[in-house]
This record gives sequence, structure tokens and C-alpha cells, in this order.
Amino acid sequence: MVYEQCIYKDNVEYLFKNGEVIDNVEFLERFVKTLNLCENDICIMDRAGYLDYIQPLFENKGKSKLIAVLHSDHFYKIYEDESSLYMNYEYYYWFKYSEAIDYFVVGTDEHKRSLEAFLKEYDCFVPHIAAIPPGAIPEGKLKSKNNRRRGSIISASRLSPRKGIDILIKSVIKAHEINQTINLDIYGSGDDGYTIYLKNIVKDACADDYIHFKGRCNLEKIYPHYELFASFSLWETFGLSLMEAVGDGLAMVGLDVRYGNRLFIHPDENGYLVDFDIETDFQNKDKLCERTAAAIVKIFEDDNRLKKFHENSYMIAEEYKEHVIESKWMQLIKNIP
Repeated sequence: MVYEQCIYKDNVEYLFKNGEVIDNVEFLERFVKTLNLCENDICIMDRAGYLDYIQPLFENKGKSKLIAVLHSDHFYKIYEDESSLYMNYEYYYWFKYSEAIDYFVVGTDEHKRSLEAFLKEYDCFVPHIAAIPPGAIPEGKLKSKNNRRRGSIISASRLSPRKGIDILIKSVIKAHEINQTINLDIYGSGDDGYTIYLKNIVKDACADDYIHFKGRCNLEKIYPHYELFASFSLWETFGLSLMEAVGDGLAMVGLDVRYGNRLFIHPDENGYLVDFDIETDFQNKDKLCERTAAAIVKIFEDDNRLKKFHENSYMIAEEYKEHVIESKWMQLIKNIP
């Protein structure tokens, strides 16, 4: 045994054989120093919120290269996040010392442009920024054999206010009044209070027979049974579930928000983006639900157009196959100065 890790609530210490006791920061500093990083090394920082390792890495990186991956958005507007923070606290340290970073990696080109503008606005050093999706569609994925249930809609997300599941439910209720074949399955779990609120919306509208809560499960073989994927999130940094949905050829509908919806929903090609303004529509959801309901109804009006949407989603998915994403990473590594 070299050491023992001792955990006391939020405090972590390490006890070595010789009786020496050090804290987490010193432990990580010792570890990073032992790596003896040089110009041939590349370190990828994948979690900004865990600060204990970042300072030792910055101080002991030597001539190695640092890549910082942003998995979530770097800022929020009012109403978008429960914390009401403008800047994402996880990335504050990275932005403050951005001169020590060789590359930022974000999920989309739109996020890349937004991040560049943000860093310039706050007088931060702007390192190289690459847009590489944080996920990929497996090679050889087969197309659906037309087993899609008629009028079927799927949503897959955490059940939280930011995901706009209440907007989706109310929109489906309105759409069902016009087209009774429309049905919705909601996959995911979340806050108990919010989940109860959502279920009460369904119960009060007597919509239990066509709106169902499915909980969390592996959706790999479930997507192909649906015709339409719905994303009414207030924002999606990338949206792995959206990528998976286009990979299985679903038509798409969602709010016109950054970044994932605009990436995977191509208006009039594989679905529709619904006009959305966070400040006005958040206060008047009834009108928003009328617009989203109209978009849902329109998608199911024409079978030939819906089939075209399915085919176009498969085409969009080609840009996210594993070999494409791998090549983007290889290109980044080759271009690091």
C-alpha cells in the first residue's frame, strides 16, 4: 500500500506509509509534477468545475499543450437557468487564465462564434477554438424498417423547467384536438416536484391515454419506433439526444434556440423550428404553445413530406458518424502549434 484516501464529508486527505498527510490539492500537484510533461504531451481538461487539478496543471504544464472542452454553454440569459448566473461559474477560471490554454473545444460552430465574441467582450485572451461534436453516431447504423407508430412523438431529456417539457405537453394537447392520432412518450427523470407538476397537466387535461411518462431507459432501439422527436428546451449546448434522433431518421421539431436545435433541425428539410424569444414567450406560454402545436400538426398533415423529413434526417446524420468526428480530432492534434 502506498497511501490511504481519507474522506471526511467534503474534505479529502491522503495518508502515506511514512505518516505524511497531504490534502487533495497537494496530492494532485505532486501527481502532475511526477508526469514530467513535455512538448510531446497533450492534456485534455474535460471538467471545469473540479478546480483542484487545474491550478497544478497550469503551473506544471511545462511545454505541453492544454485543450479545454466546454460541454455546457458559457453564459445564460434571464429565465434560462435557475441559478440566474450570467457567466457559467465552471468556466470562470478557464476564461481568467485563458492564455495558459492552447485550444478550447466546443460542440458547434455557433457556440464557437459566440465564445469568441464573449472572450473579446470581457478582454480575455482568445486561444484557438475548435468545434467538435461531443458524441458520434456508430458506423453501420441501419435505417428503420418503417416500424414507426403513426402520429408518435418522443422526447428524451432530464425533467427540469429548462427542458420545456410543460410547453411540449400543452402543445401536444392542443395538437391532439386537431389530429387525434398524435401521441407523446416522455423519456427521462428529474426533480420530483416538477415531475408531479407535469403529470398534473396531463391528468387535468384527461390526456393520459395519449401522453405517457416512460422514465429513464436505453433508447438505442426505441427511437426507430417514433416519427417525430421534440425538443422544447430553452437551450441545448449540443444535444446528444437530438443527434441520436436524426441518426434514427426522425423528423424534428423544436424552439429556435442556440445551439443544438439549430444544428439538427433544418427548417422545411427535416422539420420545423418554432420562433421563440426568451423574454416575451417565457411570460406568455399560451401563445407559444399555439405556435408549437401548429408546427406539430403541420408535420403530420402530409405523409410524403414526413417521409422526406425522415430521409433528410438520415442525410444530416452522416456528418456525425464516428469516422467524421475522429478526423476532426486528428486535425486538431496536427494543427496544435
